[in-house]
Amino acid sequence: PGPSGWGVVLVHLASNTTLTLLGGTDPATNNRMELTAIAEALDALKRCTRIEVRTDSKFAISVCEEWRRGWKRRGGRKANGDEPVNLDVIQRLDVLVDHHDVVFTWVPGHTGEPGNERADALCNEAIDAVLAGRDPSLSTREEGRPFTMRLE
Repeated sequence: PGPSGWGVVLVHLASNTTLTLLGGTDPATNNRMELTAIAEALDALKRCTRIEVRTDSKFAISVCEEWRRGWKRRGGRKANGDEPVNLDVIQRLDVLVDHHDVVFTWVPGHTGEPGNERADALCNEAIDAVLAGRDPSLSTREEGRPFTMRLE
């Protein structure tokens, strides 16, 4: 826990536009920020959308694809009866993931994957703002793709 940030790069292939989002807080954990980034990305979508979420967080993917359903069945509790950490963000994600048609793709971190590298840079920008006492929240819209997409 400490000063933390999240970054999102939303690329809309059909319109050739990119929306970047970032934010942060102190204190928070990297897991909370990974979950928050996905929630913010999905929340930025104006209507029910098919979207691929590419992330280097296997934890966040597991929360969204598997664990949230079990926690929901158990009334927001883990199998041992404890409340999961970050339950508020998980509950937000539960609604958002169910609202959209989301496909999760794990990408290795810090290996040159362009979208992941850009999101990481945005995260660091947010952390710098938190440390400087500035509001880390920012969104920008750009024409054109910020990098070449590898469609699989």
